[in-house]
Amino acid sequence: MDFDIPELNLVIAVQGNYWHDSLEQRGQDAVIRAQLESLGKTVIYILEDHALEDPIFYTSEALKLRSHVS
Repeated sequence: MDFDIPELNLVIAVQGNYWHDSLEQRGQDAVIRAQLESLGKTVIYILEDHALEDPIFYTSEALKLRSHVS
């Protein structure tokens, strides 16, 4: 979790290849996502490369609850 916006029950996570590319880490990410969603949070993922390429677009997409990582 990189950003928590409590007013919107929104969590934004920027997925970097270094930290989130292994199968083990993806499994841990899925557990964390399930825990956050069980608390009523919406979790949006943004790829690190996308965030660096066009931060304004991807931030606005996240605030519209549009994820760009499946």
